[in-house]
Amino acid sequence: MTVVIPFCPADANQALALLEYIGQLGGCQEYNCLLVVDAAIDWAKCVDALTLANRAFRDARIITTETPVTGWPAGANALWLKAAHYCKIARTSFLWLEADSIPLKRGWLVAIDKMRRATTYFGHIYMYREQVMKVMSGIAVYPENAIDLIGPIIEANPTKAWDVSSAEAVVPLATH
Repeated sequence: MTVVIPFCPADANQALALLEYIGQLGGCQEYNCLLVVDAAIDWAKCVDALTLANRAFRDARIITTETPVTGWPAGANALWLKAAHYCKIARTSFLWLEADSIPLKRGWLVAIDKMRRATTYFGHIYMYREQVMKVMSGIAVYPENAIDLIGPIIEANPTKAWDVSSAEAVVPLATH
């Protein structure tokens, strides 16, 4: 499993703080990290993030969108698609870990990895917008081929956040 940490210029400092905190928790030396960033990002921030990620993980890589994608949800959708495409080629499941996520204790990733092995999608399932529909939180574990299911849904619904637009397809396959 690979840990994917996406960020754009607006949340670059949060991503740096997250990576520093993961290191303070002892790191995740059994796992790889993929930093997926918007093309508009300051390259110095990317270098800092990659340095911190290489300290905390077995290996770290960085990829960017081809062009800047501004706004929400377009930016988030573009980052998810970029990461999911990479993970399919790399043949790895991935934990989508947004910059405002906070691991709570040492061994957090090992625990998540052990629990997710029995399922395809693994994350917090909740009622979205006053119980209109169930959604799996975007911060979740996805299979290596998640782009095959979710990618076409994102492309068909570009003005909706990918976790909401794909909920009907993902939730039945997910473990809470």
